[in-house]
Parts: sequence; structure tokens; C-alpha cells
Amino acid sequence: MDQQDGSTEPQIPIRKILAIYFKASRKRVLSMLIISSIFFLLLTSIVIVSYSIYQDSFYSYIETNHNWLNDNEISVESHRSLEDPVTLATNHLMNRIEEVTTQLENMIPNILKKSAGVIEISLHNFISYNNYFGIFLSTYDNTALNLLTNNLHSGRLPENSTEILYYNALNQFSFEIGDVLNLTGQIVYNDYPEITKCQIVGIVNNLDSIFYNNNISTDILRETSNYFITTSNYFSNLVNEIDNKVHGVDVYIDFEYTFSVKHLKTNKYIKALNEYNWESMLFCEDLMYALNNFKMNWYLTIYNQLLICSPFMLLIGFISVEIYRTGNFEKRAKYRLLKTHGMDNQSLAKFLFYENLILFGSSLLIGLCLSLIVDYFVVRSLNLSPNVSYIAGFSNVSSIFMILGIFLGFFLINYLIDLLQLRKTKVTIMEEYETKKKRFLSKIFSLPELNFLVPGIILTIFGLLISYLAYAGGNYFESIINVNFFIGFSILAVLGILFLLLAVLLFLRRGMTYLWYRIGDSAWKNTKSYFSLALKHLSVYIRNYKNTIMVFFLIGLCVTPGLIIAKSTEEHNTLEANLSVGCSDILVENWNIDEGLESNISRIEGVELSTVLSNINLVVEDSSVFDDSQYIINFYVISNITEYVEIVNFTLLTQDGYSKNDITTLETDLTYLMNRKYARKNDYHKDEIFSNMKIFPTIFHPKELTYISDFSYFPLIPIRKFEGDFFYDLFNQPIYIDLVVSENTVDLILEHTVRERFQKDYLLIKTVEGANITAVQEALSSKYHLTAYTYEDYLTSIDSTLNSLGLNLFKIITILSIVLTVVYGCFKAANIYKERLRLLEIFVRNGAGRGLIVVNFSVEFILVILVPIIVSIGITIPYLNNVSSFMLNLVTEYTTFTLWFPWWVAILIGLLALFFVLIGWCTSLYLFVKTYRTHKSE
Repeated sequence: MDQQDGSTEPQIPIRKILAIYFKASRKRVLSMLIISSIFFLLLTSIVIVSYSIYQDSFYSYIETNHNWLNDNEISVESHRSLEDPVTLATNHLMNRIEEVTTQLENMIPNILKKSAGVIEISLHNFISYNNYFGIFLSTYDNTALNLLTNNLHSGRLPENSTEILYYNALNQFSFEIGDVLNLTGQIVYNDYPEITKCQIVGIVNNLDSIFYNNNISTDILRETSNYFITTSNYFSNLVNEIDNKVHGVDVYIDFEYTFSVKHLKTNKYIKALNEYNWESMLFCEDLMYALNNFKMNWYLTIYNQLLICSPFMLLIGFISVEIYRTGNFEKRAKYRLLKTHGMDNQSLAKFLFYENLILFGSSLLIGLCLSLIVDYFVVRSLNLSPNVSYIAGFSNVSSIFMILGIFLGFFLINYLIDLLQLRKTKVTIMEEYETKKKRFLSKIFSLPELNFLVPGIILTIFGLLISYLAYAGGNYFESIINVNFFIGFSILAVLGILFLLLAVLLFLRRGMTYLWYRIGDSAWKNTKSYFSLALKHLSVYIRNYKNTIMVFFLIGLCVTPGLIIAKSTEEHNTLEANLSVGCSDILVENWNIDEGLESNISRIEGVELSTVLSNINLVVEDSSVFDDSQYIINFYVISNITEYVEIVNFTLLTQDGYSKNDITTLETDLTYLMNRKYARKNDYHKDEIFSNMKIFPTIFHPKELTYISDFSYFPLIPIRKFEGDFFYDLFNQPIYIDLVVSENTVDLILEHTVRERFQKDYLLIKTVEGANITAVQEALSSKYHLTAYTYEDYLTSIDSTLNSLGLNLFKIITILSIVLTVVYGCFKAANIYKERLRLLEIFVRNGAGRGLIVVNFSVEFILVILVPIIVSIGITIPYLNNVSSFMLNLVTEYTTFTLWFPWWVAILIGLLALFFVLIGWCTSLYLFVKTYRTHKSE
């Protein structure tokens, strides 16, 4: 027995095997740990910061920016038919309010702040035979009735059921105290109806203002056009006394809601409200609409963040795969060694489980700890509501489960891949390399380019088609189902586009590697030098550089946006706000042309000049053209050119190619500026004479006009976007023509032309330098009831819609991508050094110093990564130009979004990427070369 025990080999503890394994593979493990930690940092930050944005969006949309007492929506609408005989209880309205309040509290606890209600019956006032007009008799809840008692304009309160108050919101009728109404419940044409006489004993005025100032819902006042009011007990008595009732009693109740973090479970509440149905009652439609609208907005916000992060996630995935695959041979060698020493697959599987658990668990913990710091500064930079706490995201159950779910997914996938490699690893190398030779077609269809290209084409076409159908020509926002379809299938389209991008980049990589192979091979044959030797290495180690080329295609795509998007957004918003205010100091919209009023405004303290502008839109059908083309002409009419050029700030306008002198030239009759798209398409040139028949194909009084210049953007002229149904307008789109003209010119063009026109007028105001613009706005509001806007007003409105999280994500991704370039440089230097150990001996024996060796290795690396960085910058610019306005929710009413990207920025980005990657490359490589010892010295 003792002999048997002595012959048994002692089992090595798993922890010792792991210690040996991690020590032997410390560079690979360290690289994987850094990459995984960055991934979990980004993942955690997205989840946690998104939850903070979710809280802020909930508060700002549903509570802060939503006036439940004055939103033109009724919470509860109930209809009850009346049949003779009927008895309506005195407290019917209050009972109804109590019932729906209880029901709402059962569905969504602690959400109700207050309620207001009105009950009314539709009756008829009999004037003469066959002559009636409809009225509404109503009463309010106790709180509102108390307000009526204290704010009666004249007369007194009713003292019995035949006395009523009169309130006419729209001034349709002129009733006075003492007037008598002959009320009947049914129109009778063949007989004299039975009537109940009611006398008006009091007048109520400004009820809307009274309710609003006392924080009572004004929405309940808008359900009828005129009111006859009485108290609740007299209302029920009167309703019960009237015979032949064929109408019904309508109850309208409006809630004011209050929200807290507990009410973030919008899906649960939407489902509960949808399932509730009580007789013919509409229940909390205002709340359900708000929750649905918030939900749709939030889905689109999350979708935008995914679009922003997708290139970086692709980069992380590619680098992770490369690092993982780089250590495959080393891992299989260790598996083979352990199997040779007697470890079976079951023991090794247990070993792999602990290895992956330690690696990914450590990455998760590092990512979580770093995100506590990073997310704090990110959330602080977003200027969110004081109610929002980023810590809440870490305690949110759904956030925790999402992070743990992704962690578990990565852990299991990596573990299963390791198990597969373990089972495939043979004890001897000869067994492993007994593979069949691939046929020609197998080689073609195994190309990674085709593997990405084919599914990319399918997913892109299918995703774009279905997402457009879900978009429904712009009406997708009306349905949460359409939003879900739009987001779901557009994600497929984005995935397809990413596949196509990868296919294109792989084709480019194949071409570049072949090019470097030919250059490196021929350079060494022609000239023997250290530089040509570096080029020669490009052909020797071309496989190793393939993935490097691919990584720097993606790094350029991730680094560039954060360096230019903030500046681009700031410039765009500045231009958009200036165009929105007409490039003046103050803009008055919906101006009714009144020279006397304009003169009075000019006398307001602080006002220097003002001028009137008009937008006149005409629709012209050209039946002479085969497809019945439709022309939509927008005249931007300047009433006084001299005043206009003095008021408008041309600083930003001259960037578009036209000047103040071009505007001054419009004083000459029959001259105009034209939108650039139409002008260039039709080959318009400066000072060229055109007949206005070119603009109005069916005009009967042609005139010759002189073309002055064109513009891509102009104050208060909206840019032309795609409108309508795609399939219909694909071959029949209207032709938009925007013209800037003087008042005399438009009169000459349109004289003798009778067409339906739509006109909108503006008043532009220039203030005295140093004037208090806010005081001028208040004067316009108090004296003339005009709403005036400034540049700051529009800029604040534009900034409020900006996707701040997306803008910060671009910056964060740039920082993390720079970190990745350093890490990747270290990793690649270590990898190439191992492959070139046999060449270092030749370098050293030929007299090359260690610094020269590092420089020689670095030259080839720079040559490999320089072109991919330039290509990726070229890909990034059109990508950002086309998707940034959508991802950042930028306002683009008057001008399209254009990147701020001068030529020197491209050079700066390329040098920046080179600098950071060489930090990791040279640092790691220099340490390796410095510690290298030749065989002779050893």
C-alpha cells in the first residue's frame, strides 16, 4: 500500500500552475488585461452615464418642461348617456374624481399632485319655433368653485337651481345679468318643447387667468366654447328637473403629475395605462402620450450613442482578437507541455476556467473602479439636473445586470474558445499539421474580404429598406412600434455598413501589403544599407504588418472625431443661431406690416434701426413638361436695402461667397440672388441676363433679370431637405428656387400674375451699441405684445437639443483611442522583437548601435502606419459630415452641418497618432534592445 502511494506522482495545485502560467505569459496577459479593462471601462461608462442622462431626460421632458395644467390635454374624459327618468347625485363629479384618482394611484403610486374637474350637460336654448342654439351648462370641483365665489365680476352667486352664472370664453354672445334662458333637453320640430327658465344672476370674467394664477388646470376650460355655470348641488337639481333629455353628461378631469426616481419604469406604466378600460372613458391619455414620447426620444438617444461608439467598439474588438490570436501558438505549446506531463483535458479545463475568471474578473473590477472616477467628471461636465446622481446608475438593477450579462458573455465565449483549442491541441506537432490542401475555390471564398462584403451588402440593403418603410416618410415618430422597427433595422443597416467598411479596408490592406512587399524586396536588391534593410523587413514580416495596417485604419477613425467635432459643432450652432435671428440683434416673428407700429418701435430706448422682411412662397405647375414639374419659389423680399445692410452682421455670411456689395446691388430693379443648388445645376453666371420664364415656365409677362450671386445659406431662408414619400418623389420631386430680391423687383416680377401665395413677415431690429437688449425685449412685449428673440435665445434653444452625451463620447473615445495607440505600440514592439531575435545578432556584429537598431525598426513601422492613418482621416470626414447632425441632434434648419477641418488639422492628427504610437513602440523596443546580449557576450 505504501509502495503504491510512493509511486503516485504528486498533484500540482491549480494556483501554482496559474502562477507559473501568468509569469511565463505576463506580456500577453498584461495586454489582454489592459484591453479588457478599457473595454469594461467604456462599457460601464456608457451604461452608467446613459442612466444619468436617462434620469435627466425624464425630469426635463416630463416634469420641468411639461406644464400639466396648461398643455391642451385632458387627463380623463368620461361620457354618460342620460335617459328619463334619471337622478344625478350632487357629488357625482367629486365621486368621479375620487374614483379615477384611486385608480391612478393604484397603477402609479405617489404620482398625483392635484386634480381639477368639470361636469357639463349639452342643452338647447329655445328662442322661437324651430329656432334653437346649443349651450353647455357646467359646474366645477370644490376648489374651482371657491375661486369663482371670490372672483365674481358682477352680480351674485346662484341661490337656487333656476339661477346661473355666465362665462363666455370666446365672446360669442353678449348676455347680461337678468337675461333668461329657455332650456330644453330635446329639439322638437312638431310641438312646443317643455322648457326650464334659468336667469343669469352673475358674470364671470377672465376665468382662464384666474385658474392659471391660482395653479388650477386651464385645460378643463377649453372643452367647450361657452359656459353657463352653477354650483354642484343646483347643477344636479337642474339636470334632474329637465325633461326629454337625449344628450349625456360629460366629465372632464385634469391631473397635475409629480415625478420621482421611482417613476422611471415607463414601460410598466405604459402597459398598465394601455390595459385599463372603464366604460366609455379615456384615462390619462396626456400621461401616456408623454411617457410614450419620452420613451421614443430615449430610444433614439441610445441609438445615437451606439452609432457614435460603433467604430471604437470595432477597434477594441479587432485589437482584442489580434492580441488573443497572437498568443495562440504560445498557449497551444503550453497545453501540449502540460498534456505531456500527464494533465488530462478535465484538469486543464478547470485550469482554463480559473484563468479566464481571474483575467476577465480583474478587468471588470479595474473598469468599474476607473469608471467611478471617469463617470463623475463626465456627468459633472454635462450640467445635468441637481436631482440626477451618477451613483444611482451603479445601484440600478438593470444596469448591473447588463454589465454582468456582458461580462458573463465574454467570459463564456473566451472560455469555450479556449476549450476548443485545448481539445484540438495534440501531444505532438506532427499530428497537428496533418491538414488537407485547400482547393482554389475554397481559397477564394475563404477570403475575409468576401466574408464581410457579401453579408455587408445584404444587411445594408435590407436594413435601409425596412428602416425607411418604418420611417414612413417622416411619420415614424407617431408610433413607438415604428420607432422600434426603425431603430432595429437601421442597426442592421449600420452593421452592414460596418461590414462593407471592413471589406473595403481589407481590400486596401491587401493592396498595401503587396505594395510594401514589392518595394521592400526591390530596395534591398538595389541598395545595401540600413534603410533598405528596414524596407526589406517589410517584405519579410508582411504578415505581421497586415493587422497593424488594419488597426490604424480604425484608430484614425476613432481619434479624429473628438479632435474636430466640438469645434465644428460650436461653429455650426453659432451660424445657425445667427441665421435664425436674421443676423440682427433682435427678431420679431409673425410681424404684421404696420408702418405706424414700426415707427413707434424705432422710438424705444435702445433701438437704432429696424426693417421689414417678407417671405413669399408660390407654387407653380409646369404642365408643358412631360412629368408636370412643380416649382416652389420662395422670395426673400428686403423692403429697404439700405437699412438691411446696416442692420445685418455680414461677418459669417461672407464665408458663403457673397458680400454686402452683392446685397447693395439688389437696389437695382430686376436683380436677384439665387440658392446655389439650383443656380449651379442650371449653369447661372454672374451678370448674365435671364428671362423670368426660366423661373416661371408658365408666366405670361416675361421680364429680364440680372443674376448677381448665389448662396448656400442665407438669413431666415430654410435649407431644402428631402420631403414627402421617397417612391413618389424619386421621379417627381418639386424644384425649389430661393430668390433674394428687393421689394420693387418682386412687384415687377409678380405684376399681372395672379397666383396663390403664402407670406410670412419679420421685423429685424438693430440696437444701439451697449444697449440693454433684454430691456428692449421687455418693452416690445409689454407695450406692443410682441415676442422678440435674440441670438442668445436661439443659441440656448439649439444647445438644449444638442446631444451633450454624444459630444462627450466623441472626446472620451479620442482619449481612449490615444491610450490604445500607446498600448498597441508596446504590444507590437514586443511581438516584432520576438520574431527578430535572430536578426539582432547580425545588426550588432555589423557594428550597429542600439539606438540605430531602434530607429531602423521604427522607420519600417512608421512607413506601415502612416498611409492607413491618412486613409482613415479621408474616410472619417465624409462619415462625420453625413451622420454627425443626426447623432448629435444638431439643428439644421438654415444651414447644413459642415466639419471644421482645415488642411493643417489632418497633418496634426497624423502626427499626433504617430507620436503616441511611437511612445509605446520605442519605449518597449528600446528596453528590449538595451537588455539584449549577443551570444558571444553570454
